[in-house]
Amino acid sequence: MIHFKFCIKIKKLEVTNIKFVGLVLDMHKEWKTHIEQIRQKMCSGCCAVRLKYHFGNTNTLKMIYFACVHLTMKYRIIFWGNSMDSKRVFQLQKRVVRIMTGAK
Repeated sequence: MIHFKFCIKIKKLEVTNIKFVGLVLDMHKEWKTHIEQIRQKMCSGCCAVRLKYHFGNTNTLKMIYFACVHLTMKYRIIFWGNSMDSKRVFQLQKRVVRIMTGAK
């Protein structure tokens, strides 16, 4: 188990999560916090695609998808991709693709 401890003068400060190079690491070696942050960013991309669906063409929707959803999801997927919580990220990706194609 990894423990993050920082000493500030004489007091000890224990941290449950730490953000390092875009990855949120926690002391239990779980990816829940990191995946939640990814989902929040992807949800904003989902809203952008939904708002532009009726006004934009397919190329515009693809650009929004790759800029807001795909890049956010792809970053360091090699680390968190096997997590049990990663299923929620991939479900959100499917939702965005369905919105782009107009499928139910």
